[in-house]
Amino acid sequence: MKLELYSRVALVADIPDSSLKKGDVATLVDYVLHPSGGELGYVLGKWPKVS
Repeated sequence: MKLELYSRVALVADIPDSSLKKGDVATLVDYVLHPSGGELGYVLGKWPKVS
């Protein structure tokens, strides 16, 4: 399943070695092709919460 660019996504798991945690909402800003044809990767943008 390929997500649409600039879609909002909610993480269902923590991303190890990053500040992205389960429940965070982020925006899909780019795709990353696997060098040997494996699974498609995504670049996420996350901004601080505005109060």
